[in-house]
This record gives sequence, structure tokens and C-alpha cells, in this order.
Amino acid sequence: MRALLRLWEGRRMNVHDVIDRADIGDVWTARGGAPLRHRRGKAFWRDGDSPNVSIDADRNVWFDHRDGVGGGVLDLIQVVLDCDRKGAVQRLASHQGVELDDNPMTPSEQREYAER
Repeated sequence: MRALLRLWEGRRMNVHDVIDRADIGDVWTARGGAPLRHRRGKAFWRDGDSPNVSIDADRNVWFDHRDGVGGGVLDLIQVVLDCDRKGAVQRLASHQGVELDDNPMTPSEQREYAER
């Protein structure tokens, strides 16, 4: 994964490429999450004291069983950093060492991505 990240450093990417390349386990660790035990960890952003958060690296999703929230990598960043979606995308791109392409997607491209 690190070699792949180095390959993309300094390149401009669109939002969906950044999301597609994201590794939720890597983001979990980079944002302050302790190593997982049996795919579970503590909600470090709220000083959780038991492993209520499950991480499914195969599906690239997470779920906080205490609060009943979860989602993909952007949702995790939003919760951990208490930021909006745009901020989460910017943080993820920065984490990956890439710049976001300023050209927004057309509505048809957005629909196509949502269907994927």
C-alpha cells in the first residue's frame, strides 16, 4: 500500500479516485485508532472504553455499535474530526499525498459513481 501511495504522490485526482483508493484500516490508524482486536476497536474520538467499533477492511466500512452510526471511510473521518463531507475529502486526499482535481463531476458522472 505504501508503495502505491508513493506512486500517486503529487498527482491530481478526482474525489472518487481518492475514495476508491482509501484503506479504512490505514485511516483508522493514522487518525489515532489503536490496533484492532478481532476487527474491533475503541472509539478513541470520544474516549471509548470498550471495543464498540467494528472495522470491516474487506468492505472498507465501520460501525459504532454504541452510537448506531457507521459507513465508509469518509463517514469515519467526519466523525473522528467532526468535519463536513468536503473537509473529510480534503483530509483523505492530503492523507494520501494527492491533490484533488478542481473539475467537478457532471451529474451523469455522479449517478454513474453512485451506482458503482
